[in-house]
Amino acid sequence: MLCGDSLYGFDGYIDYQQGQALVCLDSRTGTIRWRQEKLAGQLILAGDRLVLTLVTGDLVLARAAPEAYDKLARAHLFPPERCTVPPSFASGRLYCRTGAGRLLCLDMAP
Repeated sequence: MLCGDSLYGFDGYIDYQQGQALVCLDSRTGTIRWRQEKLAGQLILAGDRLVLTLVTGDLVLARAAPEAYDKLARAHLFPPERCTVPPSFASGRLYCRTGAGRLLCLDMAP
């Protein structure tokens, strides 16, 4: 996900055994700005927030900040699963779905 001149994404396989991490890169140079180990899953960008669904079944909201990983909130939503589905955000609602098809809708309005 591109936000400003920073590119956010996961590095490695979607499996803790392979050492996946959330990484922020400088989009102009490819230089790693920061790396947060032991995060594995999918992510989207909603405004200036990273929304992560993790293989642990957790939802994480973090600030899209080039200086450092800045977790704002974390909640456990589902049982762990090996392959997560990217969340979706529309009209102030966050939709999270498991690979098995369980859907959760969260109202994210302030």
